[in-house]
Amino acid sequence: MRNSLHNIICFLIIIPGIAFTSFANEDVVNDGREGLKSVFDRLAEQEVLTISVKTDIDKLLTKRKSKNYQGAVMSFDDSSDLRPEWNVELRTRGKYRKKICDFPPIKIKFNHSIFKSEHLKPFKSLNLVTHCGENEESEELLVREYLAYKIYNLITDRSLRVQLVKINWEDTSGKYDLGQKWGFFIENDDEMALRLGGGIYDEFGVSHNDVHSESASQHALFQYLIGNADWNLEMNKNIHFVKNYSTGEVFVVPYDFDFSGLVNASYAVTEYGMTSVKERIFLGQASDEDLALAIESFREKEHQIVDLVKSFEHIGRSARNDVKRYVQSFFNSLDEPLLTESFYRERIKSGAVVSRQN
Repeated sequence: MRNSLHNIICFLIIIPGIAFTSFANEDVVNDGREGLKSVFDRLAEQEVLTISVKTDIDKLLTKRKSKNYQGAVMSFDDSSDLRPEWNVELRTRGKYRKKICDFPPIKIKFNHSIFKSEHLKPFKSLNLVTHCGENEESEELLVREYLAYKIYNLITDRSLRVQLVKINWEDTSGKYDLGQKWGFFIENDDEMALRLGGGIYDEFGVSHNDVHSESASQHALFQYLIGNADWNLEMNKNIHFVKNYSTGEVFVVPYDFDFSGLVNASYAVTEYGMTSVKERIFLGQASDEDLALAIESFREKEHQIVDLVKSFEHIGRSARNDVKRYVQSFFNSLDEPLLTESFYRERIKSGAVVSRQN
């Protein structure tokens, strides 16, 4: 028995490159629940889900720096008209938006009893993107960011799923009367990784050469499409790495697009000597061959992407046309050399702009 245990331990130790999160495969795969829905699946049965969240909003916002959760009740309209009511816990999350937003994003943790009563996979939390400010522009920016996620869903299934929601906020402190606001849930990252046949790979210093070439080039080109420079491969900034259990291949899955030109948030900051967030900079390191393949795959999806934007009625016509023009400008630019980091560095060197990083 001791020898068997010793052999198992040695086997686990020598698995190359193992750096998955502590979320155990056995929790979902080996317990017979692989055919069940997750909380995200349960909430994603409609194009737009209406939910109500009852909690002490004054406490939530006053103690936004705390990582402690507080109690809340979440209810929602579903196809059965039963209106499930769940006891949950929540806290604020994020870094930059927690600092600058009147109402920062939220992390919601679900009680284990929900998984039992609803027969759901035990992915215990979801991130909820919320309105940043108390004006219409803030909600428009949120929905534009949601649209960026949906565009990437069209490009590849190696992406985070999102669910648009209308949230009725009920403040038990009686201090806030927020009414109904837009928001969207983001698929649990462990759930996404398992859906793609792997686990989250928490390694810093991963280089371009360590990542599956198609995934790396698709990801970098997508970030160019939406005009987002707020990511970094080596620093794991605003990206997840997913390592496939069978092949060992590492894939890139991005998140947080509020600094992109497609969203065009007034609070977004520029980098690399860019003069506007709507400027595009290519930060990938794909070979000419890989980049050409990625461009061809994007061209094949052009009509689907443009049609998605044109038919997206959750923002006004003016905003929709602005997004459509921005997306179209990407496809129109593909016959020209991509503007790369070196282009901006040369511009800084020549004195044409002053880099905020210097």
